[in-house]
Amino acid sequence: TQWTSDEELFILRCVPTMSMSAYSLLTVAILLGICFTLIVQIWRAVLPALARQTGTVRVACLAGVVFAALLLFRPHEDTFVGIDTSAFRLLSQSIQQEQRFYKTDEAWKALPQDFRRWMIFRPTFWERYSRNRIYEITDRASGASRPFFYPLLPLAMSGFDLLVPGQNADYLLPFVGWLFMGTCFVVACALGGGLGLLFAMALLIGSPLPVWLFRGAVLESVSAILMGFAVLRMLVVPGHGRHVATFAALGLAASFHPLMLLPA
Repeated sequence: TQWTSDEELFILRCVPTMSMSAYSLLTVAILLGICFTLIVQIWRAVLPALARQTGTVRVACLAGVVFAALLLFRPHEDTFVGIDTSAFRLLSQSIQQEQRFYKTDEAWKALPQDFRRWMIFRPTFWERYSRNRIYEITDRASGASRPFFYPLLPLAMSGFDLLVPGQNADYLLPFVGWLFMGTCFVVACALGGGLGLLFAMALLIGSPLPVWLFRGAVLESVSAILMGFAVLRMLVVPGHGRHVATFAALGLAASFHPLMLLPA
């Protein structure tokens, strides 16, 4: 196959040959491992303060966690109508079918030259060619292609589908978002009592934006959740802010989307 850049050749030669399922499981294991590590550390830090709260406040906190689950885990097909979110979902499905990232688009090569323009997603978008929004055609002559969007989230979605029985790739972001919202409720309840919990619930449940962004397939949401866990840990454990899990969360947030380097 004729590849179009030295970077792609380097990747093909240096990255160990594994199945896409193995890459997917590794990705979701790293993501969930970092999240659960930070959650455990945060809970350990706030547990004494949480135990001093009244039973009513603790029950209200549990009710907030349950209500957040009802909001996030309900069907959310409407969140995949966007171009980016639907493309991430399609790439996740392609990964589940063991489609490699760097390959030759045989369907493109089989098309006559005169018909190729009509198979392009946006014919006037000359910088990046794609016929399916999943893979970018980097060489029009050979049909060499690579992922059109950043592939880390689709990899994690595919891995989550392997971990949880059934077709559950769409529920990775709601699950991680629910962990974050629940952790925020516990921290608010422990440090602010009933008033702090009320403020957290009004912000995360009363506003429609978090519930919308924590569903579907939004790169920035995963990065924001990772950075949120890191910030929560630094807030509740101020004397031990430097921990490998904190820096791993910030680094992984930037890996999902390079623009997240700025806030991280």
